[in-house]
Amino acid sequence: MFQLVRGNVLPACVGSSMYFYTHTAWESESKDTSKRNTREALEITEVAKTFCLKGKVPPSKITVLCSYRGQASLYT
Repeated sequence: MFQLVRGNVLPACVGSSMYFYTHTAWESESKDTSKRNTREALEITEVAKTFCLKGKVPPSKITVLCSYRGQASLYT
């Protein structure tokens, strides 16, 4: 897997190829009983948009890992 990303060049708008995000917003249950955190999804979406617009990073080069199935549908 490392071989796939080793040669990637970081855009000027970021200082690292990986970020961890922490916050104090609570999760809620979605209708399919999976957890979700709407605030987290909105903020991460804005970060990804910034990478695309200011860093000229193609959306196909951005990965958001999410451990909740109920939250994955919030990323657009």
